Amino acid sequence: MTMKGANRDACEACAPLYYPISHVREAGAYRLWARSIMPTTGSDSFFWQISNDGGKKFNLPVAAHGGAQWDDWEWTGWNGITLEKGSDNVLLIAERENNASLDIFCLRNDGLTPTDDEAEEWLEDNKILPFAIDPAHRLASTWGRLKDR
Repeated sequence: MTMKGANRDACEACAPLYYPISHVREAGAYRLWARSIMPTTGSDSFFWQISNDGGKKFNLPVAAHGGAQWDDWEWTGWNGITLEKGSDNVLLIAERENNASLDIFCLRNDGLTPTDDEAEEWLEDNKILPFAIDPAHRLASTWGRLKDR
């Protein structure tokens, strides 16, 4: 996801992406990690919110700042995520500043920083194979890579 266009002051002004977080085995505090490219200090943030009730109510928007600039994929993390046990948690990601690029999100409660190797292994183990969403209209979804190695 690369955010283009004007910078935002509020999450309500943008088109958010919703990610259901299924199978949370342990309730508690988590850290949100994103593998990202944030090319300037004016292009280094996005909004995130969490819902613990299936998306009915979200916490207030939090601006996740990279705090620096880099032109290659880097892992950056933010505290403040509380997840409930089960599958009613939803992560909302929305644009804040233009040109911030994000390709993988990770939620961890073990204090460790994700690695590219871990991410690639998880992606391979959890690959979604092509499937027809609506066979009558021939619309299909396919797994693909978002970054160039």
